[in-house]
Amino acid sequence: MRQSLKNLTERLKKDNRLTLLRQKSRRKLLLKMPSIKHPKAAPMRSKEAHSTVITVSTPFGLKSFTLCKVKRRALISFAAFTVLFLVFGSIALLFSFSNNLILENMLDKTKQGYLDLAAQNQGLKNIVEEGRAEKEKVAQLENLINVRSDSLGAEKLELSTVSVEQKTMLLKNIPNGSPVLYQGITSDFGSRNHPVLGRSIFHEGIDLKAGIGTKVYSTADGIVEFARYNGSYGNMMVVAHSYGFKAVYGHLSRFAVRPGEFVKKGQLIAFSGNTGLTAGPHLHYEVRFLDEPINPEPFLKWSYGNFAYLFDREKKVRWASLVEVTRWQTQAERLSSLQAQKSPVN
Repeated sequence: MRQSLKNLTERLKKDNRLTLLRQKSRRKLLLKMPSIKHPKAAPMRSKEAHSTVITVSTPFGLKSFTLCKVKRRALISFAAFTVLFLVFGSIALLFSFSNNLILENMLDKTKQGYLDLAAQNQGLKNIVEEGRAEKEKVAQLENLINVRSDSLGAEKLELSTVSVEQKTMLLKNIPNGSPVLYQGITSDFGSRNHPVLGRSIFHEGIDLKAGIGTKVYSTADGIVEFARYNGSYGNMMVVAHSYGFKAVYGHLSRFAVRPGEFVKKGQLIAFSGNTGLTAGPHLHYEVRFLDEPINPEPFLKWSYGNFAYLFDREKKVRWASLVEVTRWQTQAERLSSLQAQKSPVN
């Protein structure tokens, strides 16, 4: 057994030696063989190497298309152009769609604004119509009860007996003079063609020239009864004075005093503007007696040096009884002043 193993190992060793000798001999032969080189030799490409084969699967089997170099470039260029066209076309369509949405939103807002303005104008027209109807009713009632009868001017007024104290009291408590720096009247008291509504409407005051921000002064002593926005008047202020008189200021830009405040003649109370139903900046000014509008123009020109001017032109007020009341008031003030002077000083 041991002898057989030794024989097997020796055989294996001999086989390995023979294998190594063969490998060495092959290497020597390869090294001795000369390499063949040709100076003009170059790699050759077949026609198929210069073309591109595209295989398409169809229901009838596979079909192959051979594209040369020129056709291949043309196909690539066409594909690139198509892709770019689709990309930029999509962007342009998206931009156009967004612009259309913006325009539609703007159109909807414009339509809504137009509808709101139409509704507001209709509301203003209704207010004007209601006011006109109320004035006609009041006028009819006044005619029935003879409020405006000719007997108002029947009392005899003796202005020569009016004292300086009476004149001062009347000019202090009844509106007189211009509430703004006088530059003229743009619209008179009475019936007129409204500059905005375009039809004949009774104008309860006068319109004085005044730019936006012009200072407005109180035309007499009184108390601020109303100061806020009021429809077609815009920012409106009402100052209540003595003896049943009131002054109304319309289209103001802002107020300088508040309701409930007492004001003196010549005190700054507001600033003119262009609020409400108006065609341009100005000051709307009214004078009311017992809440009935009367022509304010004679009150603008009434002053101490022109004292008789108002009484000759305004016949709706019982001036004789008013002058008599001021006579009693001035006499009472004079008596109280004398008593105060005679009383001992503590």
